[in-house]
Amino acid sequence: MNNRGLTNNQGQEISKCCLEKFLDNPFYTGLIRIRTTGACFQGIHEPLIPVALFETVQKIKSGKAVKKVTRHNHTYRCLFQCAHCGRSMIAEKHKGYVYYRCQAVDCPPNSIREEKLETAVERLLRDIKLCDRDVAAITDQVDQCLKEEDPAKLRRGRQLQLDNIDKRLDKLTDALLDELIDKETFKQRQETLLLDQIRLRRELAEQPEKALSADIVRQFLERLKNLAEHYVSAPPAEKREIVEITTSNRKVINKTVYLEPSKWLTDTQQTLGVLYGAQSRPTSRTRHRDTKKNIKQIQEVLESEETRKAVSGLDKIFGQN
Repeated sequence: MNNRGLTNNQGQEISKCCLEKFLDNPFYTGLIRIRTTGACFQGIHEPLIPVALFETVQKIKSGKAVKKVTRHNHTYRCLFQCAHCGRSMIAEKHKGYVYYRCQAVDCPPNSIREEKLETAVERLLRDIKLCDRDVAAITDQVDQCLKEEDPAKLRRGRQLQLDNIDKRLDKLTDALLDELIDKETFKQRQETLLLDQIRLRRELAEQPEKALSADIVRQFLERLKNLAEHYVSAPPAEKREIVEITTSNRKVINKTVYLEPSKWLTDTQQTLGVLYGAQSRPTSRTRHRDTKKNIKQIQEVLESEETRKAVSGLDKIFGQN
């Protein structure tokens, strides 16, 4: 910043204390915070950064999102925990093979070869039972159902959430005036609601681009269908990303690997009924009357924050090839 000529009001270099205030100011997200009172108001200026970035910075400042430097770039470093003590398994190379061991002195010996970890992940991904016929059938059902739906309903839903925030802000102000809450509590809750308001307004503006469509569902299902094959042939960095995106509760005990699919994969399983060898299909005649309900559930899964992050990560991985 100094090299670019950024100075304070006195023409001096920006101090660390001043920079700290910049990072803590929600002004750049579209809010105006009164320094003397701490009150927040919706500004009319154009936001410079998204709310998510501001919140990430606050987590980093509070020590909740500190990026650690690693000395070794092993594929599954810090991804698997010892089932005995819950600590991360540490990777080390011995005679040309990579072993993951629990280094805790008070823990029973626990180690496993990297190849076994890779096999366990591959087995989980191959349990995703999707073929071209499944993808086509589900996509057709989504396409037919969405043609009957009113796109304006999606916007009305977001607008109802915004209206609810306005009501909560009014009630919050009344609670302050009635001395039911103190000023500090009021400021904290007000800022949280205003940030939610900004986020919802942005989602409302972007909603036409994010609305569920047959193409979005088809692309999502194609990603799942090809996930196991892609994992097997992927380089170590991509394998690691796939493991982080698709699995959870990864543990090792006595050379046995235990892991579960991520929540978004489980939700997809329950919604589509086609993962992990499920016998029922959304195209079944007996379930035809529930098609609209299933489509709504698909929409909720795809629009959830966790699924969006997962799909975004998979898109980046698949896009590299």
